[in-house]
Amino acid sequence: QSTSMEYVTQCSSLIFDPAKMAAGLGRGVSRLLTRAAGVQTPQVLSRSLHASYQRHETIPVRLPALSPTMTEGSIVEWLKKEGDEVAVGDVLFDIETDKATMAVESTEDGYLRQIIIGDNTSGIALNTIVALMTEDLDEEPVMPDEAPAVDDAKAVQEPAKEKPSEPKAAAPAPAASSSSSPSANATTKPLSPAVRAIVDRNGLDASTIPATGPKGYLLKGDVLAFLDGGVQPLEATSKSAPTPTTESKAAPSATAATGSRRKRQRGSVDVPASGMRKTIASRLTESKSTIPHAYSLGEADITELMALRKELIAETGRKFTLNDVVIKAAAMACRSVPIANAGFVDGNIRHNTSVDVSIAVATPGGLITPIVFDADKQSVGKISANFGELAGKAREGRLQPHEYQGGTFSISNLGMFGITNFTAIINPPHACNLAVGTTRALPHPTKGMSQQMRFQLSADERVVSQDDATRWLDVFKAYLENPKVVLTGLTYTDLEDY
Repeated sequence: QSTSMEYVTQCSSLIFDPAKMAAGLGRGVSRLLTRAAGVQTPQVLSRSLHASYQRHETIPVRLPALSPTMTEGSIVEWLKKEGDEVAVGDVLFDIETDKATMAVESTEDGYLRQIIIGDNTSGIALNTIVALMTEDLDEEPVMPDEAPAVDDAKAVQEPAKEKPSEPKAAAPAPAASSSSSPSANATTKPLSPAVRAIVDRNGLDASTIPATGPKGYLLKGDVLAFLDGGVQPLEATSKSAPTPTTESKAAPSATAATGSRRKRQRGSVDVPASGMRKTIASRLTESKSTIPHAYSLGEADITELMALRKELIAETGRKFTLNDVVIKAAAMACRSVPIANAGFVDGNIRHNTSVDVSIAVATPGGLITPIVFDADKQSVGKISANFGELAGKAREGRLQPHEYQGGTFSISNLGMFGITNFTAIINPPHACNLAVGTTRALPHPTKGMSQQMRFQLSADERVVSQDDATRWLDVFKAYLENPKVVLTGLTYTDLEDY
């Protein structure tokens, strides 16, 4: 009987270890259990225990990478609450990437049990656990081993909770030393511009800050030490004055001085940059510092284009903008001068087989460039419909990555804002960025008044030479000045008398 009990003990330790059961250790144990107690065989218990183990596994929700350039993200808002049932495909939360605000969907069925990183939290590293799910509502979630990564991300959300006690603990020691210093008295000297700026910005009274400078001047270090809590404030009016007359004259003058200064207080508020703003700053800095920009300015007479556009809209009732024609003409020019549609990638000149035009769109978070694919093959009407939809999605933060990542040629148009001409920064790996200005009515020797459009091409000289840029601008101008060719989809070789 004792031998049988030993078998049972040994078998029980194996049965309740699902990993060992899964490794195939149940065959010998089966014989022992059958012999010892006539209980269920380990194969039956293994299946039930392993299923139970899987059923009670916590499902971590991690921050996904939604774009190739994304290194961190910000949770804007949770759309599910703790305790909500979640199905595959349900939107859990909105995330702000380096390009846009996008929805993160669940890849598992279950219940959202714990939100670890809440709304409006920025600087979250990729793959960080932001929440925990379980398959059943009555199960307790268990944090995986990489909990420190979550703690670091959570510290970004509430940075102020870690620091309040530190300055208070360190304050008494410097305060005692400063109060014992006989030379630390209120200043009666004029404040330097740097000291005055700090005093005004923080709304301080200079007469309450101990001055340790030569001849009683208040130093910048004195004000900073006062702000850090390292020194104790002085009385606003001096108690050591020898006569009542001196005291009565000094105190009002100090009060009047600080009062007049406080009326002119200036300050600032630091607002954390969004992921999109950080990416724009990084990309533009990289572009200007590493790409040799060359600029070529051009101008086209679009009087005929404006008249034809007005006529077609009146006849068909289908509206299209001047920007739609610019996109089409630029794409056709890229087909005629392919080097302008190339890019510089990993030390190589990449010749693109399609013309995909990226157009800058202003959003509350910054600029984003939705793409009109195969723009040279689309009609102006189709370009108008496609770009109108893309621009709307961009302003609402609903663009998907494939709708703004890539492209072969860039256009920045500020003409609708009345800007005559400006300089665009190249968007790598593109080799060119076309800056389009507004139209102007100018006198013409034979036409009377003509509508002129000015534009400037920024080109990467590693890819596009000045001759190439000039050829592209000539073709682009020819298309704008022959709008029937653009609107009918003909090619550059079909232009007459050019």
